[in-house]
Parts: sequence; structure tokens; C-alpha cells
Amino acid sequence: MASRNISFNIPSKPFVPNYNEEQKDTLILVPTGLGVDHKTDEQLRKLESFGYQVWRQPGYSAIDQCRNKMIYNFLTHTQFKNILWIDGDIIFTLEDVQKLEQSEFDIVGGTYPFKGHPQLTFVPIDDEQITFGESGHRFIEVEALATGFLFITRKSIIDIIDKLGIPLCNTSFDNPSYPLFTPDVISGDTYVGEDFGFCAKAKKCGYKLYLDTTIHLKHVGRYEYSWSDVVYKIPEKTELNYNIKQSQNIELKQEVQTKTLSISREVFANTEDVHYNKSKGNKRGLLSFITSIFKRLFG
Repeated sequence: MASRNISFNIPSKPFVPNYNEEQKDTLILVPTGLGVDHKTDEQLRKLESFGYQVWRQPGYSAIDQCRNKMIYNFLTHTQFKNILWIDGDIIFTLEDVQKLEQSEFDIVGGTYPFKGHPQLTFVPIDDEQITFGESGHRFIEVEALATGFLFITRKSIIDIIDKLGIPLCNTSFDNPSYPLFTPDVISGDTYVGEDFGFCAKAKKCGYKLYLDTTIHLKHVGRYEYSWSDVVYKIPEKTELNYNIKQSQNIELKQEVQTKTLSISREVFANTEDVHYNKSKGNKRGLLSFITSIFKRLFG
């Protein structure tokens, strides 16, 4: 695929946290059908202490119905200017929230790894390498991104509903909702979930989707998945030579301390940034990683 330049949008002023306790313009929406991690809940309570209103919505096994019901309640019963989706298994900070608020984009979010799969939860426009961390471009335009940490303005939601003629549904069941977040089939034969389905609707209405590459989120599963899981993912072994005596004499102490990563599937030694390119495999990066371990073991 031919490479192309991506247009970047750099904010005119640096991010400055707002620690005032007055009511904020953004409503925090949290679907809680699968529970809320204790670290996520701790941060949600911190948001509330700084003046944010947080809605937690239990009782839905279908995440799309939950989101659409919350959208109806947001539009009908509040005057908030924006919403921010935060899933119950996303670990974030107050600064992450306010970075999105200060971005001046209608739709912008942060990304995080899939659980157990070495890939991030967004779709890049092309195969350009993307730098995550403080040293790269802060905002990049993307094709789609997940709703686990997604900021959307009220005016864009109303505009999408109007332009696409999205109806108010289920009024006869006393459970009204706007089906804005629905699974969809795109590009002819690609079935996507409710989050990418919303992104397709937004793009159809002329909206651009942006990703803030300085936001470092964690995704709670068996443990807290982070950028490191995209870089250092090791495939399952199909063969193994094992000697218990030898294994008892080997002690591996690996310390990985990275402030900013740039996500590629290529790993570069002694780097603070990791470069992400969805189209490239991680064979060379994995080889470098394994080689470095063997050097430390057998030296």
C-alpha cells in the first residue's frame, strides 16, 4: 500500500488541568453491566469530587441497548454540552478526561489494548507508523475507535440523529432510546460492534474522529493490559525443552520502565517510545526481545 501523509492537529495551548469543583460541562457515562473495576471506580469518585456528574447504568446485558438508553436520558433530561464514555474496566486519570475536554474536537478518544490480543482498539486510516507518548504528534485522525474512553459533543449527537433520521424507539415499552450505537455491516461484509457502528454513522455525516496519543489507558482483564502488551507479546510455544535442574539455576529479573511508548510491532532496545504499525508483524521486535533475554541469562 502506498504511504501517505496524515494531517495532524496540534493544540494552540498546552494542557492545563482544571481542579475547580464547579459543575463541569461533560457528563460521564459508565455502563456497568459487567461491573466496575475498583481502580476505575476510585477514579470515577475522584471525578465526582471535582464536580463531574457520573451516571452508572446497570441492568443491561446488551451494551448497545445500554448506550442508546443513556443517550436518550442525556438528551432529554440534561443540558450537558458533552458526554464521555468510560467503560468499567478502563483505568484512567483526571488529566486524561480533561485532555479530551480541551481538545476542541467533536469526537475524540483514547485507545487501549484488547484483552489478550496484541492490538490497540482503533482503526488507523492507513499503514503509517504512529508514535504514542509525549514525543509524537498528539492528535491523529482515525477511521474508528472504541467507546471505552470516548468524548462526544452534544451538538454532534443531535446532528447525526437529525441527518440520518434516527428514530426514537421503544416508546410503547416505556423504555425509549435512540439507536445511535448499533452493530453494523460496513465495507460490504465487515460486521462491527456498536462502537465502530457509531463511528461509521459519524463519518457518514461528515465528522472526523481523532485519537489523543498522549493518553495512556489500561484495560483490566486477567491483569491490567497496557502498551507493553502490544510491544512484548510473545506467541504461545509449540515446542519446549525443559530441565528442572537447569531452570532452578536461572533467575531472570526483567525491569521494564517506560514513561512513553511508541507502538509498532517492532521493538527497539533502550527506547522510551514505541512505534505502532498495524500492518507489520512483530517478528523482528520479538527476536530482539528474546535475544536480549538470552544475553542477560547466559551472557
